[in-house]
Amino acid sequence: MRFLLALVIVFACNCAALEDAKSNQQIVFQNKDEHIFEVRSTTSATTQASSDVSSTSSQSQQESTTTGRPSTPQQPLLDRKNQTADRLGNEGNKNCNCIRIDQCPLVGTRIVTPESNCTEKNFVLCCSKPKPPKHSAVTCGIRPDSITLPADEAPQPGQAPYGYYPWVVALLDAETNVYLGGGVLLNNVHVLTAAHKIYTVDNSSNPERIKVRLGEWDARNHREPYRPIDRNVTEIIVHPEFNAKNLKGDVAILTMEEVVPLRQNPHIGSACLPAATSNFVGQRCWVSGWGKDAFEPMGKLQEVMKHVDVPVIDPDECETRLRDTKLSQHFQLDKQSFLCAGGEPQKDACTGDGGSPLVCESTTTQGQFYVAGLVAWGIGCATPGLPGVYVNVAGYSDWIREVTANFRNLEY
Repeated sequence: MRFLLALVIVFACNCAALEDAKSNQQIVFQNKDEHIFEVRSTTSATTQASSDVSSTSSQSQQESTTTGRPSTPQQPLLDRKNQTADRLGNEGNKNCNCIRIDQCPLVGTRIVTPESNCTEKNFVLCCSKPKPPKHSAVTCGIRPDSITLPADEAPQPGQAPYGYYPWVVALLDAETNVYLGGGVLLNNVHVLTAAHKIYTVDNSSNPERIKVRLGEWDARNHREPYRPIDRNVTEIIVHPEFNAKNLKGDVAILTMEEVVPLRQNPHIGSACLPAATSNFVGQRCWVSGWGKDAFEPMGKLQEVMKHVDVPVIDPDECETRLRDTKLSQHFQLDKQSFLCAGGEPQKDACTGDGGSPLVCESTTTQGQFYVAGLVAWGIGCATPGLPGVYVNVAGYSDWIREVTANFRNLEY
């Protein structure tokens, strides 16, 4: 039997162009002692990869301190008219990324021809991109099934596998680069979040103060096969019944300035919106984000997205448990506005997770996830017997659909 070995011939890039320049402008967390998010490009992963592989001069190494993008190269590696260039991926090929050799999971299955003045540690090669997942009739709530990390980049215990939650977004203050909280992508222009996460910024009339980061996983390092995308916000619509004191109507919809090309970015996707009659009690669901690992003041925000599974519990049972806290025996849970999940030791959302989605798998379509809740509030974090309280998204789904109705037919 004859075996054919597919070899990908790659060209080495100039060593001087291999170092990833870091911008001095950084996205920070509110507490000065917390870790920082890296500044990400607003371009798509495909565009960024093409830009990286084309930067060969020392001048092209210098990135803008305001955008974090490489400057435009004077000359491409190969003439665009040369069809060989497209086949090999050294100029304009959309099927590969120019990355460090130690980050390519396909090492050992290709021919490598480094220049004599390049070291294996630093040189960049064209590594085939993961194949985008096949799109079925289902367009929401689906995890990509073909995005993997090299073995040495595998997530640690408690960290979410890369690509597991393509609908989770990070909300950032566009002026100060401070991390505000989480959100969930509903379609290619709208993000759903908890209103209290952006209300304090006083930006309902100034949406440009918010920006959305999509496809993030490791907030500090470039380890992902696809880079995150930043989008500015042009409109913020807060639910008309929102009450900052009791968090009734704690939902807000953000409209992004540009459509996100989901088909071109398999690491980004939307979660499904549940029907108004949906009930998730008894299901084990998932919450994810970069929130703190413990309650104030000991907790620290996370660099890599974390996730945890929690059971959705009966609202009457939740009310009973919460009455045994400082809320007193007179506490009444607004069961239309909220749902409860958790109560298990060491399993809970925490400070900083506000607005992040609680997603539950469909009981009829395997592998499809619906956003059941948004992290809202709780008594401490991961206290045994005490569930966390989430916005009941189903209770607001009709309003959400009305607000986003004009965008339902946008091409994904």
